[in-house]
Amino acid sequence: MKWRQNRFGRVGVCLLAVLVLSACGSGSSGTPEEDLGTQDSQQQDLARADATEDAVHETVGEVADAVPGETADDVADQDISPDAVEEILPMLPPDKEFSTRYVAGAASRDITPTEPMFLGGFGFCAGKLSACRVSEGVHDPIEVNVVALGDTVTEEVVFFIAVDSTGFIKHDIDLVHQAAPAAFKERFGVRMDGPRLMVGASHSHSAPDTCGIWAPMEGEERDAEAYISHVRDEILQAALDAYGNLEDANLTWGLGSAPNHSDDLDADDEDVFAVKGTRLDDSVMFVLTRWNAHPTCYGSENNGLSADYLGPFRKRMKEQVGGVQVFMNGPIGSVYTSPPTDCFEPDAFPEGWQDPDNSAERHSKNACVGYNVANEVMKGLEQEQPLAETGIKFRHHEFEFHPTNYVLMLALASWPVPIQVVDTQDPDAMMTSQFSWATIGNLVWITTPGESFPSFAQGIKDAMMKKGITTPVVMGLTQDWMGYLMTYEQWKAPGSTLNYFKSLSPGELVFEGYIKVLQQVLDSEFGSD
Repeated sequence: MKWRQNRFGRVGVCLLAVLVLSACGSGSSGTPEEDLGTQDSQQQDLARADATEDAVHETVGEVADAVPGETADDVADQDISPDAVEEILPMLPPDKEFSTRYVAGAASRDITPTEPMFLGGFGFCAGKLSACRVSEGVHDPIEVNVVALGDTVTEEVVFFIAVDSTGFIKHDIDLVHQAAPAAFKERFGVRMDGPRLMVGASHSHSAPDTCGIWAPMEGEERDAEAYISHVRDEILQAALDAYGNLEDANLTWGLGSAPNHSDDLDADDEDVFAVKGTRLDDSVMFVLTRWNAHPTCYGSENNGLSADYLGPFRKRMKEQVGGVQVFMNGPIGSVYTSPPTDCFEPDAFPEGWQDPDNSAERHSKNACVGYNVANEVMKGLEQEQPLAETGIKFRHHEFEFHPTNYVLMLALASWPVPIQVVDTQDPDAMMTSQFSWATIGNLVWITTPGESFPSFAQGIKDAMMKKGITTPVVMGLTQDWMGYLMTYEQWKAPGSTLNYFKSLSPGELVFEGYIKVLQQVLDSEFGSD
């Protein structure tokens, strides 16, 4: 049988015609109006699948100054609400027919800098260029990897976007989200809500500083703004590429375990989740993996651009499984890599630039960790099971909390970084962040906006499991980056074990703000306890 493609395929065109005809004779609706033009122009608007990458760059660049919207020239004769038109537009491509419940498309883009870049993750060098880490060569590629997943029944689409970077603050994530609707409508004639692009950073400490805080910060703008802008463009282009590749897919998943170590004494997370997408000819399209550990196999002495253990991980997965490799990191607050015992592997990229400060032991640890995670993915997929065909559902919510870290707020206020700063002395002053939640079959993927601790993530999983959600998968550094996130109890615990992490955290009330909104969403969907 063939699954119903989407509303727009037949019914949507009729609805659009009815709306246009009724609008022409009904007068003003009292809402903003938009000129839909002639029937030919409508068809052209829905057929722009050949938009160029230059158009994508222009879209993101314009959004950096203002959210894209219709101009006065776009307002004309027909009394039809833009919101009504957008609601009619499909989310799945109207020019494709699918035969499976799930569809998928994947894409990869190289974002390796061609110029020296400030590297993020180790220490801060504000005001002292000589103390900053600057790349001297490329050891292994820096990439954006994306999988788009669609449901031909619910007609929902979500994107998992994995970026080799230290992190992305909400400002930059929001610019991508704001640019997405216009870009998808222009290229494919579809409706796409920006937050459906779930952007996650690997947090590799040998990747470029895409936050802009591991730099001298002597001027009025972020030192890495040109590169950050380029990466925003590439993220959106990769998402468009993945969407353009949508096709019938069979989805399976497996679960493995890889060692790590943490200062979080209340919870841990060593799970390796893997979702594999195959085409109807059984060739592998993608593997979506979530594991949990800081990519710090290379230390602060390293000045070679690298994805850290994700480089060897992707290399082995591509060689032995195939497809695009999309790696989303987990709740990595205080969590670091532990290589398998008795493992020694040579450098996975001997052809890459070799920093003389990197020891053979560093290269070995990097390769051992990456290869081991890949091996655990493959072991988990040996016991793979079909992803339940219960469909896709996406939610996105903002939440507020009061920050209490006065020193951090003071530093942020003096830095040329577009991070929200509020008065810690005013209890009513709130910071805003966001999280996304995507149900895909029997797996529930939910984001956290920073380096959340395993205990922080465990509280999220506990709330979900009380509602009968059996397999929640928590991602970190996705949809925002705001430092370390821990529970109230961890923040108030005596002793100095977590003092470093506290110094780079907005405070002890983040979890309270997050869980309050999550609980409201859970209660609305599953009923209150």
